[in-house]
Amino acid sequence: ADGASALALHLGHTGALAAVGVGGSYPGVAGLRWSYYEAAQAVEHGPGIHHRTGLSMAGLLLATQDVPLRDLAADLLRPLHEYDRKNGSALIRTLRAYLEHDGSVGSVATELVIHRNTVRYRLGLIAELTGRGVERTADRLQWYLALLADTG
Repeated sequence: ADGASALALHLGHTGALAAVGVGGSYPGVAGLRWSYYEAAQAVEHGPGIHHRTGLSMAGLLLATQDVPLRDLAADLLRPLHEYDRKNGSALIRTLRAYLEHDGSVGSVATELVIHRNTVRYRLGLIAELTGRGVERTADRLQWYLALLADTG
C-alpha cells in the first residue's frame, strides 16, 4: 500500500489523475494472478488508491483477457444501442435501472420519471429486439454482465 501511495503522490505532482488498484498478497504464481485480478477490479473505481474488496465473479470475467466478455456484450446490446440511437429512446437506461432496482417496475418508473406501463413496454421491446427477456435469471445474468462490460 505504501508503494501505491507513493505512486499516486508522484503522479499527482505531474497533474495526472491516477487510478491505483491494490490486490492482496498471495503465495505462488496463482496468487500473483489472483492479486492482479483484485487490483484490476479495484482500479475500476476511478482516480485514487483503491484496495481490494473481494473479487466478484463479474469482475473476474471482465479482467480476464481469455474471455471475450466485451465482445459478447457488444453483440447482445447492439440492437438496443441502435434502437436508442435511431429513436432517441432509453432502452439501455431502462434495462440498467431495472437490474439495479432488482426488477422493481415501480422503482424504475420513479427513477426515470415515466409510467409503469412505459417500463413494461420498454422491457417487452427489449425482448422483442433481442430474443432475451428479463424474467429468467439466466437472461438477467446475461444482461447484468453485458451492461458491466458495455463500452457504449
